[in-house]
Amino acid sequence: MIKLKNNRGFTVIELMVIIAVGGILSSIGVWSLARYLPVYRLNAAGRQIVSHLRLTRQKAITTQSYYCFYGERTGDDTYDIFEDNNRDWSPDADYSHITMADGIALQQTAGLTPFFFTPTGSVVNTGGGTENAGFRVSNTRDDTVNIHIRASGFIDYE
Repeated sequence: MIKLKNNRGFTVIELMVIIAVGGILSSIGVWSLARYLPVYRLNAAGRQIVSHLRLTRQKAITTQSYYCFYGERTGDDTYDIFEDNNRDWSPDADYSHITMADGIALQQTAGLTPFFFTPTGSVVNTGGGTENAGFRVSNTRDDTVNIHIRASGFIDYE
């Protein structure tokens, strides 16, 4: 009587099937990631602007200075932040020019731009009056996030 060997392992066909299934699943994953990438970039840009606004407000309070946020100064994909104690719209010190990622745009929706954070943290316009401000951040697919700045200086992101 002849004993058959106990073969352990996979055949070439089994390996090819596993590789094909893995390839199909990977292509679906890459397609999903590519579809949501503009939304991720948009949310990151919105959070970046909110972080810069909050940091600017904090600098105004800490240094007891006026800080200006100037959106859309040189284009809808840039904004400027600077110290401007004489409120003439030109930087006195601490100047930052921020360019957003490709495909991201900033549009004003409420209030005036530029506006100032005062030494108390509130928001004022060029005439010294308090007011709310708002911006819409959008991407190439017309997805948007909104940023609201209340006259009190509170910054809301939605």
